[in-house]
Amino acid sequence: MRLEFRCLATGIGSLPHLDPKAACSFIAKYFKTIPFWPQLPKISANEDMFAQFIEGFPGVSQDGEKAIWKRKKDFEEKLELLYSHHLQGQFDAYGFSRGYASGFQAFLDTKMLPERAIKGQVTGPVSMGLALVKEDMRPVLYDDELSDAVARYLCLKASWQENALKAIHKETIIFVDEPSLASIGSAYINISKEQVIKLLGVVFKGISGIKGIHCCA
Repeated sequence: MRLEFRCLATGIGSLPHLDPKAACSFIAKYFKTIPFWPQLPKISANEDMFAQFIEGFPGVSQDGEKAIWKRKKDFEEKLELLYSHHLQGQFDAYGFSRGYASGFQAFLDTKMLPERAIKGQVTGPVSMGLALVKEDMRPVLYDDELSDAVARYLCLKASWQENALKAIHKETIIFVDEPSLASIGSAYINISKEQVIKLLGVVFKGISGIKGIHCCA
């Protein structure tokens, strides 16, 4: 019996390029069937997979390469607005700011025409919850209020991105990048399987097309 694996190639997201246009040219040449927008962390720390998607979250500020959450006076007000946007599916205000995703904008500007689908990515709530810490250096993943808010925020980020990509091709693929899933169940991460499923489910609800999980470990 002959097996035919009709697999199609796409990319994880990150590329080593320093020029967004060069990165898009590379993708257009080698990934015509399912192109993806390039994340370019070597250009700026703002384009790191964590900084790129937590930018704008209420109370977050950058301390060098580390994102720190601090409770500010207007946090409750902004959190209420976030929940309202999430419940109503209002994602228009959750796109990338200038300087946080040069690869995404360059990708849209190329007006590439995918053959089968178009692929994007968003950092997952578990990995983000571990990377983002409070002032005492404790990950926000262990704070029920904050971990839920982060998941809802990422849901809106994913919805906005998918909507932008659908303008290029009706078939979209959005991967939730979760490198920390490899440590679930170990002594390093104290979170239940049920909580992981719940947080991922919040993000998945914001993705209407094909969805997947990427765990590089």
